[in-house]
Amino acid sequence: MTRESLAPALDRAARLLNLGPNLYDERLFGRLHSPPDELGFDRDLLRPFFWQFSHERDQHGEPMRFAHVAAELVAPNIDILTHATVTQIQLDTSGRRVASLDLRSVDGGCATVWPETVVLCAGGIENARLLLASRSLMAGGVGNARGVVGRYLADHPRSTLLRFDWQGIDAVARHFNFYGLVDHGRTQFYLHGLRLSPTVQRREELVNCAAYPVQIHSPGDPWAALKRLMRGDHTRLAGDLAVVARSPGFLAKGAFLRMIQKRGMMHRSDELRFDVMVEQKLDAESRVTLSDRLDRYGVPMPRVAWKIGSTEVRSVKRLARALVSEFGRNALPQPHLVDWIAWDEDDRAAFTDMAHPSCTTRMGSDPATSVVDPDAMVHGVDGLFVAGSSVFSTPGHANPTLMMLGLAMRLADHLKTRLERRSVPAATPRVVTEEAAAASGA
Repeated sequence: MTRESLAPALDRAARLLNLGPNLYDERLFGRLHSPPDELGFDRDLLRPFFWQFSHERDQHGEPMRFAHVAAELVAPNIDILTHATVTQIQLDTSGRRVASLDLRSVDGGCATVWPETVVLCAGGIENARLLLASRSLMAGGVGNARGVVGRYLADHPRSTLLRFDWQGIDAVARHFNFYGLVDHGRTQFYLHGLRLSPTVQRREELVNCAAYPVQIHSPGDPWAALKRLMRGDHTRLAGDLAVVARSPGFLAKGAFLRMIQKRGMMHRSDELRFDVMVEQKLDAESRVTLSDRLDRYGVPMPRVAWKIGSTEVRSVKRLARALVSEFGRNALPQPHLVDWIAWDEDDRAAFTDMAHPSCTTRMGSDPATSVVDPDAMVHGVDGLFVAGSSVFSTPGHANPTLMMLGLAMRLADHLKTRLERRSVPAATPRVVTEEAAAASGA
């Protein structure tokens, strides 16, 4: 699919997520109320990059909770069953359609569902686990005739690149912070960072990676003190009152930045560092398989073998050294590289996952390297679809929620069209509990 074909779904997803326009590169500069200064960085080496984060509409600063979205759904064709964990996907005798789903509850109850269409959306690890564990007809699991389910497990690993001395924090933070634009009457904020240029990536065979600023606020930060006082938190009452009383100019300048210039709040910070998120090069041996341990429902637990390769390490180091070079060339405070990068000790590379597992049921046209087709349907199993980050063909380096939701909306459109082509209303799935089946003699 092209970016243009996906753009309408991404725009719809952004509205649901309470986000601003889907712009994340230098095109955003013209929309920002008060954009960052042009720093003269070498565009063949580094490019601007932006992030934005979804928040609850009525609770500023609170991440969006999709349970709230689901609770507000009002539709006659939606029923939500809780305490009904799917433990097995049963195929018909041909192995080419879903026949039923086995359900279990925590109190030992059982039920069976006979659905017309199934969309599996349990996460990057659980999607693969359930397909692999559904072995009643096929020993390798559903959709796994070519052994691809669970393979290519990826995330976008995070690491720290460099740190600034406290004397340079304010000089750097004024260029790399949150910047706002007004969109449909709301101010949306974007975090400014830097990424490797496509030129460098192609020439040196590197993957996508981008660095973003992380500030560690000091215990005596005036804005933190004021926020505690305003929400009635008196755990540090005397100290907070003293900090606020000593900082009228600091607070006034911060309010001006936020309210007038639409920029991130000014804070007193003890540390400013740049962290990185890096795309992973696909590795078939980075994967989810089944272990010998069983969960409470008797389903095998997943075994996760997540592997980070040398390309990711090279990409991160290249970005870190580019940042040091360009900060120095533009007379900005000089950062200190973390030790493993400064001393080229790749075996000490420190990465953590972002809890965004992806690619384990990846999308593609070739069943030898993918699990679902471009419509997100499992190859060879009519009516069985997968949603979520597990269908990503590559993991990218940015947080996945927008793309996940965009692809889910695209899939919903496809399923509506699919039902309309059949010219019959969608059948309501039949749910039969174990007790009801026994009573009827089934």
